[in-house]
Amino acid sequence: MGNHTRGRRETRLRRLGTIALALCAGLATAVAHADVSVIQSLPLSGSQAVTGRALNAGARLYFDWLNLNGGINGETIRLVARDDEQKIEQTVRNVRDMARVDNPVALLTVVGTANVEALMREGVLAEARLPLVGPATGASSMTTDPLVFPIKASYQQEIDKMITALVTIGVTRIGVLYQEDALGKEATTGVERTLKAHALAITAMASYPRNTANVGPAVDKLLAADVQAIFLGATAEPAAQFVRQYRARGGEAQLLGLSSIDPGILQKVAGLDAVRGYSLALVMPNPGKSVNPVIREFNRARAAVGAKDVDLSFRAVEGFVAAKVLAEAIRRAGPKPTREQVRHALTGLRDYDVGGGFTVDFTDRSRPGSHYIELGVVGPNGLVIQ
Repeated sequence: MGNHTRGRRETRLRRLGTIALALCAGLATAVAHADVSVIQSLPLSGSQAVTGRALNAGARLYFDWLNLNGGINGETIRLVARDDEQKIEQTVRNVRDMARVDNPVALLTVVGTANVEALMREGVLAEARLPLVGPATGASSMTTDPLVFPIKASYQQEIDKMITALVTIGVTRIGVLYQEDALGKEATTGVERTLKAHALAITAMASYPRNTANVGPAVDKLLAADVQAIFLGATAEPAAQFVRQYRARGGEAQLLGLSSIDPGILQKVAGLDAVRGYSLALVMPNPGKSVNPVIREFNRARAAVGAKDVDLSFRAVEGFVAAKVLAEAIRRAGPKPTREQVRHALTGLRDYDVGGGFTVDFTDRSRPGSHYIELGVVGPNGLVIQ
């Protein structure tokens, strides 16, 4: 009798143990998959790949570092990226599909003014109620959609600061290189507006086709115009090709351009000799200032994650900062956040200090989230001097 009772008790304990192990295994699986998805559609190939890869690398670095330290509210961040080659129709397809398949709480750092405008115009963001954080453009249209959260100063703010600085030192003959798309239109309109305020006008303009680096005809035209300065309303690769060809053919005008042009990329393509003296507006913390808290944090993350292949560049810093801003919104949204909760948290961000005086505030949706902007110039050693 005693043996029979003891046998049944042991059988029951084994069965309970098996159930407990199964429950633990299920719980472990649930925890392992309790992640929060964030998506990116950006150029990982094609003429703008250098920009897309840097933005992706910076964002991934921040999220990897965050996950290494426990994630957010006990949940890990899963970053899913797809290549769109900066082709508008591919961006639209990617985001529409990923919004359905990957169940993201937000979209991060889409590249291209026209690409973002297509997402707004075709209702892709509205249909999915999907917030876009840190679009990689300073176009004025970024403040017209309640689901778009730009984290950097506008192109018009950049242009005002740079062109006014030129006029102040007596430069009056200014040419413009522009891309044949929404970015180029924004740049030329912005320069025209600022010059008009100083009773001046653009001296010469030249363009190149979008998603190409075919700038040869533009070099010819602007060399012939004999201007004192040339403003580049361009993206990184074609801008670099322009600088290389223009300087190689003896062009001596002061060159300056939008924040869409990473000076590090200019140096890689055109060489330091051609890029020295190039002027730019800094709308992100300067990678050359290692004492800046954001740059220190970037370097700490890179060391902790072991991501030695992630270059410290303006675009990588932009991706890093965008990821940090989104992560703060996810944290405020609470455990298992929804898109609407993340959007609401973003809207409530007021004077959020990213670090080193770079603050983000989305409470006034008619303006970009940051007004951080300083003038810089590429110095003798290739670093940007402020």
